[in-house]
Amino acid sequence: PIIMPKSFDSLNIFPYQINPHFISGKLAGHNGESREERLEEFLIANPKDTIYALPEGTALLIEDSEAEVIGHSEILKFEYQKEIEKIEVGTKFKI
Repeated sequence: PIIMPKSFDSLNIFPYQINPHFISGKLAGHNGESREERLEEFLIANPKDTIYALPEGTALLIEDSEAEVIGHSEILKFEYQKEIEKIEVGTKFKI
């Protein structure tokens, strides 16, 4: 955040980190790290967190204790020291 919020407490709808507007890989002409690299660095400092990366046009439909990937693209699930998991559109999973 540009300004540190009072807390990161939210609505308790989804108990994990969400990384919206996700763009995979390195952009041409950008000399910095990729979003994947930044998220993996975040997990080194926060190894118990799980991050779901959602590209533009993709969302999670939350109903009770289940989430469904909706939209145009697969999402990525990041966990500390695990391979990045791809979750296809239409997939439902427990939260």
